[in-house]
Amino acid sequence: MIYSRLLIARQLLREDGVIFISIDDNEVHHLRKLCDEVFGEENFIANIIWQKKYSPQNDAKCFSEMHDHIICYAKNKKRNGDPGWEINLLKRTEEQNRIWFGANGDNVPSIKRFLFEVKQGITPPTIWFRTDVGDNQEAALEVNNLFNYMPFDTPKPTRLLE
Repeated sequence: MIYSRLLIARQLLREDGVIFISIDDNEVHHLRKLCDEVFGEENFIANIIWQKKYSPQNDAKCFSEMHDHIICYAKNKKRNGDPGWEINLLKRTEEQNRIWFGANGDNVPSIKRFLFEVKQGITPPTIWFRTDVGDNQEAALEVNNLFNYMPFDTPKPTRLLE
């Protein structure tokens, strides 16, 4: 069933389209195999780790799972490594200035580039922290505010989708 859904999703994508699929540790390896078959392994972009929880679950048997995977594939990745779609860059912070002396200000200085010298933002990393993109708790509050109940089992926060 998921195979046919992936086939339909691929058909619905524009030629410069990209798909992001959220999944947990238990099924990520199966999803990668299916997506390699449907989209082509050459169109794999990234396996993003999303911190979906604020604190560990003490009732977990072995490890408290605090993250999900977000698998990303392009419909047609270009041969030069260009993903074939426009990546949204992250905003720069004030700490990203011309000369960096380290976190405590006592390291050997290194040169930073001015904004006009580099692209206008930061390339997104493959680990997305809850402080930046939200978590399950934030998603549940958003959905509850919209519907006054939970119509979805695993909602995603708006900030993650953005």
